[in-house]
Amino acid sequence: MIVAQISDLHIRRAGHVLHYMANTADYLERTIDRINGLKTQPHLVLLTGDLVENASPHEYRRLRTILKALRAPHFLVPGNHDDRANLRRAFSEHRYLRTFRDHASYAIDAWPLRILALDSTDPDHVGGFVDDERLAWLDEELRAHRSRPTIVAMHHPPFRTGIGTFDSHGFERVEELEAVIAAHPQVVRVISGHIHTALTKRWGGTTACSAPSTSPQFVIGRSPLGIGIEAAGFLMHEWRFATEFRTYVMRIKETDDFSSVSIFAS
Repeated sequence: MIVAQISDLHIRRAGHVLHYMANTADYLERTIDRINGLKTQPHLVLLTGDLVENASPHEYRRLRTILKALRAPHFLVPGNHDDRANLRRAFSEHRYLRTFRDHASYAIDAWPLRILALDSTDPDHVGGFVDDERLAWLDEELRAHRSRPTIVAMHHPPFRTGIGTFDSHGFERVEELEAVIAAHPQVVRVISGHIHTALTKRWGGTTACSAPSTSPQFVIGRSPLGIGIEAAGFLMHEWRFATEFRTYVMRIKETDDFSSVSIFAS
């Protein structure tokens, strides 16, 4: 099974760019072209947050129009730039976003590899956030399917990244979240976005990783914020029965010279 993960799209209204340096819609369209052109198509595409920049209905309508070009089914996870109410209204047919009233966590059970999307956002927190309900839901879902390999997907990385701006926001109750993950060895990946760069770390007894953005990249150590010149990209997660789980970074270069590199396997 193959899961494509794209993150931090930051789509704006037509005619607007992000921080004066990127047409995020153009980069997303190129990313979709790349995914659609893969010889082996992903079973699904998972979008791990910051889908738009200002959470306006206009931006979500534009995002919806662009995503119609995807050949594979796609699933949405909110980020700290998103608004759950506007997201739910714009993507009304995505009923899984309404599993809970106060957060947008849900399970994807249609394939042998399970995906648990954990909403790590809260209007009062820029950093990660989970509460009793989310922790209990995650634990119950994992207990109910102990033999099925599982990806846990969220927007915020649950580990320190080395990017001071992001690490300063923290992740509320992350120790309790790690304890839940560590108690369930069937979790083969914890995947996230938020920091606009690909990082991997051993965490919670499994491998946790973050995805690059589909446009501006944050490069550790290049500047106080970390904005660098790395090519945009996305992740591909590949799982096979009774074999290892692999994750690849796919880069989208300015010349349309697409490349990929395997960053880790387990």
